[in-house]
Amino acid sequence: MSIKKLYNNILSSNLNLKADTLEYKKVRIINFILYLSVLINLLLIPDNINKGMVIYPIASAFVVIVGTIGIILLRKNLKNLNIVSHLSISVIYLILLPALFEGGIANSGFVWFALLPLFSIFLLQTQTGIKWVYFLLSTIFIFFLFADFIQIPYQKEYLIFLSISLVVETLFVKLLSDIQDAFVVTLRGKNRMLSDLAEHQDDEIDRRSVILIRQEQHITQKSKMESLGEMIANISHQWKQPLNRINVIAADVELSKVLEDDSVDPYEAIKDILKQTNLMQETMNDFLKFSSPNAKDKEFFIDNSITMMLSLIESSFYKENIELKYINNYKNAKIVGKNAEFIHAIMNIANNAKDALVINNIENPYLHINLEEKNNKIILTFKDNAGGIPEKIIDKIFEAYFTTKEKNGGTGLGLDLTYKVITENLNGKVHVKNENDGAIFTITLG
Repeated sequence: MSIKKLYNNILSSNLNLKADTLEYKKVRIINFILYLSVLINLLLIPDNINKGMVIYPIASAFVVIVGTIGIILLRKNLKNLNIVSHLSISVIYLILLPALFEGGIANSGFVWFALLPLFSIFLLQTQTGIKWVYFLLSTIFIFFLFADFIQIPYQKEYLIFLSISLVVETLFVKLLSDIQDAFVVTLRGKNRMLSDLAEHQDDEIDRRSVILIRQEQHITQKSKMESLGEMIANISHQWKQPLNRINVIAADVELSKVLEDDSVDPYEAIKDILKQTNLMQETMNDFLKFSSPNAKDKEFFIDNSITMMLSLIESSFYKENIELKYINNYKNAKIVGKNAEFIHAIMNIANNAKDALVINNIENPYLHINLEEKNNKIILTFKDNAGGIPEKIIDKIFEAYFTTKEKNGGTGLGLDLTYKVITENLNGKVHVKNENDGAIFTITLG
């Protein structure tokens, strides 16, 4: 781990906060105060004890304890931010308190004295922050009343000066806070004005926008229904064989009963029928997993996804006499994402290849799919012999609504969806090029 990464980890509590958020800035300031205070006071405790001081080592010990608790709480959960903010101000207060007894205000204690109003108002909002300042002022006032009984290395006039300075600085910090609040209010007002202006745009523009949205929804729904219809057709094709087998078994049992033939065992027949229905159930389960709208991001094996995709499209490829070949050279390839989205994305590539092979009436058509590892990356390729993609449009095929199959009802959304799923949802890359007698789609993940 680099020094810079370690430094950021310490100050940010490893909470993965966005750098432009207020919480991120507060966490870094709090951690800076706590880590610095704990480190310095750990070093000061033995030195102060050797010098015979009383208040400082006790206060330093409390600073170390309170600061450590604050660091632990903040690293566990961001919900502890408010509590840790109070602990941070307590640390500053514990440093200031002995400074009034031992004369540290003239040294580093004066820095913490100046920072108390600033940090308290910033970390705890104006009202709560000012209460902490009142608390310190009350402490100074108590010292002022008992200055004759307590050993304080200051004259009463100096305590008055400290109090006035604290009040003036607090008022100044509050003024800055009020200016910031006023700026935020003004900004929100302008945002509302812009929102109102946007809402009162020309009626014709609104009408056209509604029309375009409805057209887009209609096209998207049409694309979904086409994919769903194709998958249902594939399921129907896969169910034909077990259904035919069940019919044959039932006919054999019925015929054996009519002919009084004992060669057919009804128990074995029932077992065979159950086996066929299980195959049908597995096919339906695969379809339900694929079409589930409530899928969540999780880790999955790419080989399983490709196998499921092949089971959904192989019947349509078989119907067109297209060779569908899959080679897996990376058995343990896996990624995190929505499995159904990934299956839909690679199915679009496969179906586009099938359509091109059929439209171009290719002799000995094929689609070869290959999964492998290169340079610690997952590489998935789709190669066909459909003649390739014209160079003038090859850079446009991933654009929304771009299609070369208008006459066949193409929507131009399939490869656009593939591109978005791979690049945006899975942080991968997808590329296409022509090679020899066809096109090669390459998906890079990991």
